[in-house]
Amino acid sequence: MLKSLNKLKREIARGLSNIGLKTVKTNYYGLNLVVPMLHGVGRKLIVPDDPWMSRCLAQQLALKPGAVIDIGANAGIYLVKLRAIDRERQYIGFEPNPLCKYYVSEVIRLNNFKKANCFPFALSNKDEVRTLYASKADDAGASLIQEFKNEDDLSYSTEVVTVIGDQFIKLLDLPDGISTIKIDVEGAELEVLEGLCETIDKFKPTFYCEIWNPVDDGTPGYQQRLTRLKALFKLLDDYNYVIYGASQDGALNQIKGIEAISHHYRLEYMLVHESDAADMLKAFETEKGTPVDTPL
Repeated sequence: MLKSLNKLKREIARGLSNIGLKTVKTNYYGLNLVVPMLHGVGRKLIVPDDPWMSRCLAQQLALKPGAVIDIGANAGIYLVKLRAIDRERQYIGFEPNPLCKYYVSEVIRLNNFKKANCFPFALSNKDEVRTLYASKADDAGASLIQEFKNEDDLSYSTEVVTVIGDQFIKLLDLPDGISTIKIDVEGAELEVLEGLCETIDKFKPTFYCEIWNPVDDGTPGYQQRLTRLKALFKLLDDYNYVIYGASQDGALNQIKGIEAISHHYRLEYMLVHESDAADMLKAFETEKGTPVDTPL
């Protein structure tokens, strides 16, 4: 019932935005927030959602000082969750979709968020021009990997710039290092991590990262997805990272092989350097037994 009501609120706001509503004021987990209404892009910000992501972020921030890097910022949900927890922590976002990047910049401007920037390109393992495949202007599932898009209509696809993550991060002023990196890039996680090897080695940040379950659907793309997942696991192992999946009861479970990636866990996994693993598990003891969708 609550989910249906929240969805209705978002759709009403989206409809009103089409007839001139410019902004909506809301309270997002204690943060007074001005939500820009731009073609319905930010409707998910109107009603607080995904409390598990907020809990993970709070624990990650408590574990390590430093900036928060948001790779695949989309409409700025991670930024807003950060500001609901920490008003001063440095935020660096990356969003190649032109509409979504503009939207995040508007969220920053309208709410006068300090120490927050969003850059208009993607992070990867190469400096190049790539196609971002999208089925709508604010497609949250837009991907640089065509095999991850099943829609017939990809008319909103556009050419975007990708930049090697390590090279750009060296240009940033990060006096406190990096605490956390969120990666939500719809299948291109491997390339992002490959481009961040120096950053990983230097800062050992925690990650909140989508890892896709390569379901054998009988298509040629399955083998490609499986190969990519094996390479991702090897990279994390090479840098001594531990993978944790969140079950529905809020417990963290160590993922020791690709066969453990399944629908039993959330799509987003916690990647933690082995030196921080014990502290992270201890922190999440307080979450055990609390379903991941329990409101804050």
